[in-house]
Amino acid sequence: MIIDFTLIPKMFASIMEKLTRDFNGVEKRVDQGLSMGFAVWVDPINKWIIPLINEAWLSKKIAHELYVKKTIITQKIILKLKNIVPFELLCFDGAFANLPMFDFLEANQLKYLMRVLKNRVVSNENATNQLAQHPDLILHKNRKFKTISATFKGHTLFFTAQKRKKKNGKKEVVFLVSNLPQAARDYVKMYKIRWKVEKFFRTAKQSLGLGHCQSISFDKQQAHISIVMLTYAHLQILQKFKQAENLEPIVKKIRFQKHSLHDLQKALIC
Repeated sequence: MIIDFTLIPKMFASIMEKLTRDFNGVEKRVDQGLSMGFAVWVDPINKWIIPLINEAWLSKKIAHELYVKKTIITQKIILKLKNIVPFELLCFDGAFANLPMFDFLEANQLKYLMRVLKNRVVSNENATNQLAQHPDLILHKNRKFKTISATFKGHTLFFTAQKRKKKNGKKEVVFLVSNLPQAARDYVKMYKIRWKVEKFFRTAKQSLGLGHCQSISFDKQQAHISIVMLTYAHLQILQKFKQAENLEPIVKKIRFQKHSLHDLQKALIC
């Protein structure tokens, strides 16, 4: 189960319900829009990506005394799904690698894997140091990953250093944390699944019109978002049937087909 937040831009809105400002990962800047946390269920074997639920977040400047952190919203989503949808692992980005989230996940006996900031101080029998400077996590020569067991604020966890290439070709070292014992190679492989949520965000925004609803009512915005989520799930059935590499050709083909009014009415009934 992957949980992540994305901004649905609403650049020209002024009185829309739950309108806020948040970081836009596409434009790499703070923009105006609806900031939504999505839970996406992923089957890595059959490659299904099923968006299940979403919750809105408001900045402190907008919400004032009603402000709720993204961590708390994420916990709310997890509790909603915990006894309904089967999942073996929760996957997050580095924004959720904090003590309150670790406490919550341990209390609910949930397995997780997430990015963690390189300046987190961890301890083992050899040293107490930041992850980026811990001697047991230094990747020498051509070594690509390494895992150690260490303690962070009372939690004994598994920390992994991974060397990878950036878009500009330069190398960087990133860090993962989990409470599930695995080999270093397996942590790296499992964390790649988190990018499935980015695939959903891209297709939903670029091809399915996630941000195209102009209603000022959040209930109507939510209805539109839910229809996009359902459409994304159904399109994957067509993708499997057509043996297409991705959803975009399926969307394009449907968009340019000509349908009679009778066909459209029948489709709506279905």
